[in-house]
Amino acid sequence: PPGVAGGESVTGRMKADELHASAVRGVSKAVEAALYEAHRDLYSSKARSLLFNLGVPGNAALRAHVVAGTVSPAQLVDMSSQDLAAPDASEERRALMAQAVRNATIV
Repeated sequence: PPGVAGGESVTGRMKADELHASAVRGVSKAVEAALYEAHRDLYSSKARSLLFNLGVPGNAALRAHVVAGTVSPAQLVDMSSQDLAAPDASEERRALMAQAVRNATIV
């Protein structure tokens, strides 16, 4: 039967998407549990930070690591804002810090 690019059937693709969605839901529940356990007092602000940083378009690698399990929910909820930042934001922050140090250095 005709399929999508690469010979994959539409039904097969839908099943793969359903499996991915199921995996994401499972990871989401685990992250929420880890967040509540580790940061009850800062739950709302930490949840907003995670939601923002995971949603940044340039942060696909972090999302992939979380879904794949290479970054555990416990590790994720303990990451600093610098660790959560998209790579381009991290590079920009490092460049700004280096410039600030150069500007502050007295010759």
